[in-house]
Amino acid sequence: KSYTALHNNTGILFAKADLEDNGTNPVWGVTKMLRSPYLFRMADNKIGVVAVRRDFSDDAPGTGKILYYTTKDLMDYEDHGLISLNTELKVTEPRCEYDGANSTYVITWKGSDGKLYKNTTKDFKTIS
Repeated sequence: KSYTALHNNTGILFAKADLEDNGTNPVWGVTKMLRSPYLFRMADNKIGVVAVRRDFSDDAPGTGKILYYTTKDLMDYEDHGLISLNTELKVTEPRCEYDGANSTYVITWKGSDGKLYKNTTKDFKTIS
């Protein structure tokens, strides 16, 4: 079979950089990366994405947080920013699934201590 690369064969989802005006170079900042992205079906039939944000030194300025995006078509994404998981641990391997029986999203993740954790939310604004 033959496939055609989409979007000029480049990425389509990127973490926002921390840009600031340092007085001499207004485009100065720290590039961020998405790590461990996970796609899941949402209650409204959109696709949600949770991921870890890191910079090139593997520093975690978003310690205890995950990135959250939504999309209808896997081409255009709405960035909802960093979502706090109410922890000071470095978060790795986030996953999310919709629990239709309880109308709740279940976020599971591994902490820097190697243990597995779970949070729940109905709206990605209030996290248990």
